[in-house]
Amino acid sequence: MPTNAFQLDHHARANWIDEVLADSFPASDPPSWTPGIATLSPSLPNAPSVAHTRTDMLHAGDLLPHFQVNDFYGTRIDYSSFWQRKNLVLVMLSDIDRPSRSYAEQLMARGRESKEDDTEWVVTCDRLAGIPNPGVVIADRWGEVMHVAQAPDVAHLPVPDELVEWVDYVRHRCPECEGEAR
Repeated sequence: MPTNAFQLDHHARANWIDEVLADSFPASDPPSWTPGIATLSPSLPNAPSVAHTRTDMLHAGDLLPHFQVNDFYGTRIDYSSFWQRKNLVLVMLSDIDRPSRSYAEQLMARGRESKEDDTEWVVTCDRLAGIPNPGVVIADRWGEVMHVAQAPDVAHLPVPDELVEWVDYVRHRCPECEGEAR
């Protein structure tokens, strides 16, 4: 029998921490955790093993955690500054080499060409936990990940036109209709 609230029952569900975190954040707060990736510290005694529920990378349907990065041009980007206001195309590059610079310039040109101002295009060389590098994450304005692409190098990342198609999909999808279909 546990002697305090921090001791755990060995038979507790593996996803109990997700329920605790969901209850501890009001719906209006920015999500600072993604369900399924929270794990217990190994130093806790009698803690049940939850290794089988941990995922290392974000997947479609996950919530994008808030982050701050320097974009490809050195500007500090804070995700919370446009969370709930703009969709996001987050491109993670591993280097500032010639192919990466060319890819970044193509993406930024496509972002500027867009007549819609509802998407933030962020290209960075910074690393973020759970996001492939090199890779692309596309999320809607509420932070739900719609698409994740991982590649061995910049040459194999999705072409800018494909990312524009994803942005169009996110812009025009109907979450209420999707909820009825589930």
